[in-house]
Amino acid sequence: MEYIELHDKNKDTFSHRTYELLLRICTEFENNCSGILKDNGYSIEAKWNIKDYFKISSASKLHEYEVSINTWFPKPKEFRPFKDWGSNSFAPLNWYQAYNNVKHNRSDMFHFASIENIISALGGLFVILNSQFSTYVFNQYQMNIGFLREDDGYMSTGESLFSIKYPTSWSKTDNVTIDEKHFYKEVKPFQKYIFKNS
Repeated sequence: MEYIELHDKNKDTFSHRTYELLLRICTEFENNCSGILKDNGYSIEAKWNIKDYFKISSASKLHEYEVSINTWFPKPKEFRPFKDWGSNSFAPLNWYQAYNNVKHNRSDMFHFASIENIISALGGLFVILNSQFSTYVFNQYQMNIGFLREDDGYMSTGESLFSIKYPTSWSKTDNVTIDEKHFYKEVKPFQKYIFKNS
């Protein structure tokens, strides 16, 4: 943001810096997805890829999360980074495909490292972190933090570039009430979610 204004007219802007950022963001996304699968006992013989990460969406409802970046002009940019994962069939994510394009063929695909793909990838990383840590993603060191809740349902803090709207389709049985006095004493306080290998 020091060099490129977040504006509709700049959405296709790319550079060596945007290339570097796209690689770093998507690598962090892959690392978080791998961690989720590993911690829940998912294992296959082959190296994991985006089709394995897709399995997380059904458990976490990634496709329902909405993200807004209010510093985008001429109006705030609202998007769902995982909207294409809303069915049971795998569909590629545009920003992740852009990452693979520039990673494997920078000479011909350099233009895919655009500011729009960076913002989409960063929104995807923000969603995957929120799906794991909820509001602690804003500030992991505070138990209670002040949130701004907009009339349109987005939640944000003053420190965050993004606002987020959480899924609304969770049923009452999906919600868990945590007794914090006992929760932090447990060695393994969470149950595993079984991801199918097929």
